[in-house]
Parts: sequence; C-alpha cells; structure tokens
Amino acid sequence: MTGLVLVVTALSHLPMSICMVIFQTSPFWATLLAFLLLGSPITRAEIAAMVACFGAVVSIALQSQPSTSSVSDPSQESSGSSSGILIGALCAALAALLVALNGVMSTKMASVHFS
Repeated sequence: MTGLVLVVTALSHLPMSICMVIFQTSPFWATLLAFLLLGSPITRAEIAAMVACFGAVVSIALQSQPSTSSVSDPSQESSGSSSGILIGALCAALAALLVALNGVMSTKMASVHFS
C-alpha cells in the first residue's frame, strides 16, 4: 500500500516517463539488497550490467526533462518546480526500493517453513 501511495505521489510531481524510469530501477536495488541481506554473490558481469543500466536510467531521465514553457495548465506549474521534481523523484526511488525489498524478503520467506 505504501508503494502505491509513493507512486501516485511521484506521478503528481513528475511526468510519467521520468517516474517510470526511476521506478524501473527496482531490479538494481533488488540485486544490492539480496547481496546485503541474503549474502547472494554478485558477479563482475552483474556489476557491469547494473552500472550500464543505471547509467542508461540517468541518461534517459536527463533527456526527458520537461521544459517549463510547454506547461499550459496553471495547475500543473507547481509540478515543474525543483522541489516538486525532487519530491517526485524521491517518492519514485523509495517505491522502487520497497518493491525490491518485497522481492528479496519474499525470496527469504520462501525458505522458511511455518510448521
């Protein structure tokens, strides 16, 4: 539920394209969390892939910056402020982190027997 609230909050402050690019970093966070919490090994190829994917996410996010002159609806002008963009980006990143944590903890719970 918290993740959904964060995504909706992010979407109210960011364009959907940027929000979804940030949100789709959850596999990156899942790999890091699995390493930190479960001790899963990370190969050099996985590290290289994570760096490449993270670089691509940053590149896409930087290219997708909306211009403030294209905003025609006055109610949308507040979403273009730098503080609004920061709030939206943080909400999207936190939602991605929570989705990753859910996946890692689900993997951990799969090995627990409740009998």
